[in-house]
Amino acid sequence: GHDLHLSFNSPAMDIVGFEHAPSNDAERAKIANAKKTLEDAKRMFVVGSASECEIEKISLKSALLEHETESGHHGDHHEHDHHEDDHHDDHQKNDDHDDHHKHEDHGDHDDHGHEKHDEEHSEFEATYVYHCDKPEALEKVTVNVFGLFPSLEELETQVITAKGQRLIELNKSSNSFEL
Repeated sequence: GHDLHLSFNSPAMDIVGFEHAPSNDAERAKIANAKKTLEDAKRMFVVGSASECEIEKISLKSALLEHETESGHHGDHHEHDHHEDDHHDDHQKNDDHDDHHKHEDHGDHDDHGHEKHDEEHSEFEATYVYHCDKPEALEKVTVNVFGLFPSLEELETQVITAKGQRLIELNKSSNSFEL
């Protein structure tokens, strides 16, 4: 239809340089900067102006963002919504996040009920939802993550359209895919 969904998942190591809970202000600053970058869809992706695609919703999840909030440095939601009608979705995202941790082995809980996260499982998960007034004009998506996060070397990209699905490997020299 008129929607374009882009999802980006990466180990935290490639985004902030570590996968453990932040232990100092420098690490908290790296997480805050990563959050700001990941929430900037125009920096992350180029979708082409002819398609008239506008970002409608951005959601960002990471156990590291929870630690950032728990330490009191950023109390805002990790979901940015350009429409005000998704209050239920906010709760659903939180439920999905909880279910994600229930179904995967991310570690035990400490005495306060907070989840301990294994370092090898920390990652960032970002989802971008666009509405395109002229989807037929959407021919290519350019992925700018390699310039934004220099530790990333390659990105397995699954493209699903009405034409079918395919797997493409993106890298610094080949960072776009055709739709």
